[in-house]
Amino acid sequence: MAARPLHADDLASVVRVREELRTAHVEAMRRTAMAAESERGRWARELHDRTLQSLFGLRLRLIAARQQDDLDGWRRAGDQAVQHIEQEIASLRALISDVRPPALDELGLFPAIRALAQHHERANGLRVRCELASHEVPRDTELETIIYRIVQEALTNVVKHAHAQKASVAVRVERAQLIVAIVDDGVGFDQARLGRGFGLIGVRERARMVGGTMTIESGLWGTALRAAIPVAGVGGRPVAKN
Repeated sequence: MAARPLHADDLASVVRVREELRTAHVEAMRRTAMAAESERGRWARELHDRTLQSLFGLRLRLIAARQQDDLDGWRRAGDQAVQHIEQEIASLRALISDVRPPALDELGLFPAIRALAQHHERANGLRVRCELASHEVPRDTELETIIYRIVQEALTNVVKHAHAQKASVAVRVERAQLIVAIVDDGVGFDQARLGRGFGLIGVRERARMVGGTMTIESGLWGTALRAAIPVAGVGGRPVAKN
């Protein structure tokens, strides 16, 4: 028996179901990502309030014991313990900052991005110029986290793969879209290898979680990454540069 031909209503139904499935998938990804971010924030608080404070207390006790008239062996052990604890304190601070940068909660998105740029300048010698929109981005925890992670992952990718000397981070508003652009002067790469260890798939997925898109241009001049995220109720204003 011949198959019944598809009518316009049938095609519309297929398209609608496909769109509903896509929307449900994107929403599930968004919920998963935000749950993970919430868990990371909880661990950051736990590490700061308990582990870090405990290590500080232990350090003080060891310093006090070292100052007593004790055996030389205890003094050497105390010196080593203090050095180890100081290293652990630095490691924990770095972990806390990486999981949920304090500046993101305390000061907002743009100071956190500037702090991230300064970190790469100090740690990796990458000169990073920021051009950040002024006051028009709403304080939204989810949106701020997504934007910060896009910038973070993009700059990490620049450091690991681009062999760049300079990079720029721009956040601006264009026609009810928030544009996040990261440009470097590195060696560029073959875009056919985007999914093979270049660390940019995560950036694309983060943009998709909030209904956005990501585009990449790369060549001998370097690489330009551009994420466009729809944001209602925003308008173009001047940018603050550093």
